[in-house]
Amino acid sequence: MYKRQILPPTNKFDNMASFSSLGPTYDWRVKPDLVAPGDSIYSADTLTDAEVAAGDTCGKVDMDGTSMATPIAAGAFTLLRQYFTEGFYPSGEKTSADEFVPSAALLKAVMINGAQALKGFESDGWPIDPPPSLKQGWGRIELAASVPLPSSVNLDVSHANTPTNLIILDDVEDQITGSGGERGLCVDVDGSIEDLRATLVWTDYPGSMDAEGALVNNLDLQLIKDGDVLWPLSGDDLDGVFHFNGDYYNNVERVIWSEPEVGRYWINVKPTRVQVAQPFALAVTGQVTEVAGKTKATCSQAAPPPPKPTAPPPTPTDPRSPRLSERNENVESTPGVGTSWDVYAGDLRTPPGDYT
Repeated sequence: MYKRQILPPTNKFDNMASFSSLGPTYDWRVKPDLVAPGDSIYSADTLTDAEVAAGDTCGKVDMDGTSMATPIAAGAFTLLRQYFTEGFYPSGEKTSADEFVPSAALLKAVMINGAQALKGFESDGWPIDPPPSLKQGWGRIELAASVPLPSSVNLDVSHANTPTNLIILDDVEDQITGSGGERGLCVDVDGSIEDLRATLVWTDYPGSMDAEGALVNNLDLQLIKDGDVLWPLSGDDLDGVFHFNGDYYNNVERVIWSEPEVGRYWINVKPTRVQVAQPFALAVTGQVTEVAGKTKATCSQAAPPPPKPTAPPPTPTDPRSPRLSERNENVESTPGVGTSWDVYAGDLRTPPGDYT
């Protein structure tokens, strides 16, 4: 018998502070959406006369709380917005021709899509439950895991957390309706080192005061490969104990598919209940490339095989070609080698027997 020793994480920001606010909301939505470091953070501080006289130009103080976590989150979102407005998407390099103004839903989708799970403990020593969690939401903000960054940036993160590619869908004008059918993205997964991540976010319309927080519009996220729905899990995947009928509470849905099989996938946005035309945003990362011009019905269809070569037509007098021995009466047989064969149009037939 032995006891397994569980060590605290190397990084303090992987732990949950005792003063961190927890969810859910009164209508059972997952909150917080994201978390950011807020314990033992250096913040700006005023300099004393003695420090000024000594030539110090940077005052700092160690502080805790949402006053530290909020600026980190706000600064990360500001940088992410700048990433799009200055044309870093999709190449990861600044390109003026690619500049556009992202929607709030897209910023939220990209940041949640790359959020990393806290790997530490709560203040009472218990492990933190994984995302989506009522304590850490969808995880810790990490820009380097959310978007491809310029090649000049020296990233201090693991390769598995750095996305090879980011594909987005920011449907602000072309909104989804209840009768308009499903939307989505067709992607080819080219490797299995990185997770295949997809996040759907929409800014829901205000509901009535007596709706008890119910969504006005409910969209659902699905991951499909070769016609099979990988996510949400079905009752068969869970031995019939549980059947996932969709999330009716949150306007955020995310799927992380670890070590995905190489091949083609369809990330589907399903309008489960849409009362008003709804814009939405979709973010996908991983070792992926977009397959343009595909729909849900055509995404899994492989290219048709090349046509097989046609055989020359047989002679009118004989439905098959003549025996080779009839074409050449002087063919001699060799001991140990098959002595009889037929040659038909594109077909070599050998009689049964032992051959060397």
